[in-house]
Amino acid sequence: LSGGPGYTPPPVEFEIPSVQGLSLAEAEAVLSAAGISIGSITYSESATPAGTVLFQSLEPYTTVLGQPGRVTIDLTVSIEPAEETTTPLIY
Repeated sequence: LSGGPGYTPPPVEFEIPSVQGLSLAEAEAVLSAAGISIGSITYSESATPAGTVLFQSLEPYTTVLGQPGRVTIDLTVSIEPAEETTTPLIY
């Protein structure tokens, strides 16, 4: 039963998977299978291979209540450190 216009179904529980250490593509697949969407992605320089998830905004292995398709998680993903440039000394 839908409940008619303006009806909001009761929230359901979502188990938050751990995606830290996975590639962004792997994390997207795991989160999608769990019914969780990616919110914002922040990129951070790291010695970890580029494209690896460093941090997630929702604690892994916890349960949250939400509406299907409306539970989002923010990720921090590694990028290669910027190369240090040195100015040659001219004598």
